[in-house]
Amino acid sequence: MTNVHIVNHTHWDREWYFTSMDALVLSDQLFSDVLTELEEHKEANFVLDGQLSILDEFISLYPEKITEIKTLVKKNQLFIGPWYTQSDANFTSGEAILRNAMIGDFESKKYGKKMCIGYLPDTFGFNA
Repeated sequence: MTNVHIVNHTHWDREWYFTSMDALVLSDQLFSDVLTELEEHKEANFVLDGQLSILDEFISLYPEKITEIKTLVKKNQLFIGPWYTQSDANFTSGEAILRNAMIGDFESKKYGKKMCIGYLPDTFGFNA
């Protein structure tokens, strides 16, 4: 028998393919749907791409959702952090990556616990 693990997640490149306003509209749609699904399916979980900035933007639109988000984080249905934003490891310095991690660690406390994982979604050239 083979075990298969499916990780519900998003890879959110904030301004890579669309404008800031497009990103805001799309994140509103996505995270509203995610919250609805997590509330309706208690066994489900979702990973927010290792970054908090997208969650902060959503909360700026819907500050009333912060309690729901904290509850989902506490129940291990919503996984956040550990970074504040995605770091493209090829175009940034080691200090910038470390500061991003420090800000992510500090800022994640307002929602609950962060993922304790060294995850970088855009590691172009980093492995070499």
